[in-house]
Amino acid sequence: EAIMNKDLTGADDDVKKYYTLQRKRILAWLEQELAGPTPTPTPTPAQAPAPALSSASVPATIDLAE
Repeated sequence: EAIMNKDLTGADDDVKKYYTLQRKRILAWLEQELAGPTPTPTPTPAQAPAPALSSASVPATIDLAE
C-alpha cells in the first residue's frame, strides 16, 4: 500500500522511475490474482523433464588412490 500511495513530490527521476516500475509490478500481480488460477500447461518435449539415469548409464568410479 505504501508504494501505491507514495508522494513523489520533489523526488528525483530515478526514484520516480523505481516507484513507477514497482506500481506496474504490483498492478500486474493483482490482475493475475483476480484473473484466477491459470491452468498448468502440458510440457512440450523440449520442456519435459530429462529421464532419470539408470545405473547402467552411469560410468563406474575409478579409485586412483592405489
